[in-house]
Amino acid sequence: MIRAVVFDLDDTLFPEAAYVASGFRAVGEALAAAGARGDVLDEALRQSGIASAVSWCVARYREHRPDITLFPEALEVLEYLRGKVKTGLLTDGRLVAQKSKVAALGPATRVDAVVYSDSFGRENWKPSAVPYRAVAEALGVAHDARVYVADNPQKDFITARNLRWRTIQSARPGQTHTAAPPSAAHATDLRAALAVLAGWMG
Repeated sequence: MIRAVVFDLDDTLFPEAAYVASGFRAVGEALAAAGARGDVLDEALRQSGIASAVSWCVARYREHRPDITLFPEALEVLEYLRGKVKTGLLTDGRLVAQKSKVAALGPATRVDAVVYSDSFGRENWKPSAVPYRAVAEALGVAHDARVYVADNPQKDFITARNLRWRTIQSARPGQTHTAAPPSAAHATDLRAALAVLAGWMG
């Protein structure tokens, strides 16, 4: 019996392309505020004390407050699951960026546990079993009673399946990862994923 549903973040609950666009805008705005015309980069570097324009721009990108929103059906799905099963979020990526995304989207207020793989070090990003075990412990649900809904067949489902989780790949047009692995159920969006989940929940 399914007792917990864990979601990936990027390209599962929101479009990753929107974060990229938001980051580029933030870098552009930071450069515009740092100087004018030909002295923009020089002034930005003088202010930051950083010897590399690339490092300065990357820092602005990673640390910006993203202008992003959930996929239209994401909140609907999360609200439907509330009270029926426990819900969690397991996400890869640099900690500062992923925390900024969660703060901007608000899913942390709608799920029972949030686990950032980067909290355990870069070596424990997916497909490391460490963050999967951490979210299982946080939710207090046995591995064989949980589902992982995610988008990337190259890393998201390997360990989940090894731990006996069920898996659903959300593979909508425009996502980076679209090939569905044989071991995961396939859904075109989160509403389709919910239809699969409903069947498993009985």
